[in-house]
Amino acid sequence: MSEKDAYKQSDGLQVVGTGLPRTGTLSLYTALGILGITPCHHFKTVMDDGFPYRQSQRWQQACKTKDAKARRDVIRQIYSDGGFKSGVDYPTSHFVEDLVELYPDAKFIHGIRSSPQQWRKSFNGTIGRVRSSAFYYSCFLFPQQRFSLQPLLGVLDACNIRNFHAGLVSSNDDVEVYHRHNAHVRQVVPASRLLEFDPKQGWGPLCQFLNVPIPTDEYGNELDYPHVNDTEKLNKVLNMMIAVGCVVWVAAIAATYFIVARLW
Repeated sequence: MSEKDAYKQSDGLQVVGTGLPRTGTLSLYTALGILGITPCHHFKTVMDDGFPYRQSQRWQQACKTKDAKARRDVIRQIYSDGGFKSGVDYPTSHFVEDLVELYPDAKFIHGIRSSPQQWRKSFNGTIGRVRSSAFYYSCFLFPQQRFSLQPLLGVLDACNIRNFHAGLVSSNDDVEVYHRHNAHVRQVVPASRLLEFDPKQGWGPLCQFLNVPIPTDEYGNELDYPHVNDTEKLNKVLNMMIAVGCVVWVAAIAATYFIVARLW
């Protein structure tokens, strides 16, 4: 049996991405899909989960559960119910210490950027916008934002502040959470199970670490490592949501005015 087939047949998470959001997590998610180590949990899994937003509720429960055994039971159940073989991005990378204990055979891939400042600029220019007042209030009438994503992001960052005394959402010159998260990963993950990985390195280090061949096309040519830089796409989506949110607010206010005027 090949290593790739072994990943498919093994129970529980076999590969864990421990990098913070905006450290190549979507590229790694795509790469693991190409390698067949799927399903893979990503924050998009939470975003794709509709009402009653069970994914968000369970991750919030995990964040708020202080007892390690009880918290790990919640986390294990989330992955088990979805049949996940891998997990990257938040919320997965928030629970590194728990995942080391839960999945003793898993391998950990820690995404890094060329510099902490580059990470901060990338984060604040995309995901950080979701936590801004402008985005929050313009999209306040969207149920998923109000009852799923914003509460989960708030709880996760509250945990960061409690554990690392630094938050994901911060000023452009604040990179403490990046340094402290990286140090935490290096402390709790055994070196033999950890690969620090910059997407610029391509397939080589990743496939060697996972003991799988570099993927090829039908002609035997090595595939390019997926560099999924979704900054532009993500900002288009965020801008569209703000615009639509403002239209919804105008429509709601107009409807309320019309109803009140009719009643009077």
